[in-house]
Amino acid sequence: MANVVPVPNDVRIQAGSVTQQTQFGDAMNPGDFLYVSTVNGKAYKSSNTQQGEAYISGVAASIAGVDEYGFVFIGNSQSIDLGVDSVPGELYVVSDVDGQVMPYADLTTGDWICYAAIGTTDLKFELFNNPLALQKV
Repeated sequence: MANVVPVPNDVRIQAGSVTQQTQFGDAMNPGDFLYVSTVNGKAYKSSNTQQGEAYISGVAASIAGVDEYGFVFIGNSQSIDLGVDSVPGELYVVSDVDGQVMPYADLTTGDWICYAAIGTTDLKFELFNNPLALQKV
């Protein structure tokens, strides 16, 4: 399988979901998975290639450039439509492509594992905000 590539104009969350405004350290599009730096408090695109980037604090909800402020979806167990179908029951992890996720089965040796979401029966993604990253051996 391949990375899940969100369709920014089609990204939607469930009614009543929590959003928060934050400053971005990377240019973001809706649907980009991100982590918040403990160094400067800015949000950057998640990636499984380095331990410090293999976390998820939320998903970008707006377009914003570097050092601009934008909105982020936060919270566990929120359903999100990324504009592409999920596979029900499939576990998705942070990808090696910045800001994207991929099926767990696509991990390779040396990748940092951070669970991002699980596919739902309505073909959406149920988010995990995961502060834990483990290295695949």
